Amino acid sequence: MQQKEEVLLVEDERAWQRELKRILEEGGYAVRVVDNYEDAVRVLKEHAVKVAVVDVSLNPGDAYDRQGLAVMAEAGLPVVCVSGYLGEEEVKALLRDGKAEWFFAKQSFAGKEKRFLDAVGYSLVVARHEISERWRIIEHHLLARGD
Repeated sequence: MQQKEEVLLVEDERAWQRELKRILEEGGYAVRVVDNYEDAVRVLKEHAVKVAVVDVSLNPGDAYDRQGLAVMAEAGLPVVCVSGYLGEEEVKALLRDGKAEWFFAKQSFAGKEKRFLDAVGYSLVVARHEISERWRIIEHHLLARGD
């Protein structure tokens, strides 16, 4: 039996945790759920997570909180971002700067479950390619040194 790909879900709102976890599990993924920066970093260090789904604000009720951006910077892997607080310019900057591969607004998420799963799947393809490329470079350097 093939092992399910593991996705890290970083979301502070319980209702969104349940909904996104349900969608991801129905899509065939194993999901690790955390609700804060510290736990997200711990999971990233301890588990073979290749994609993260991250809410930008991890402090309930604080529209100005951006702890999720710190998780994205720390992750070093493809990120699908969800948020109910980001403005259009912030979203453009997030995507332009490569902090996230995809963005989904919570206000207009209904009906976009398949698109969300497609974004996670695409992000996994990107992650696999990046890992493969890193190994190719390492192998090239080892062969060049004669190791």
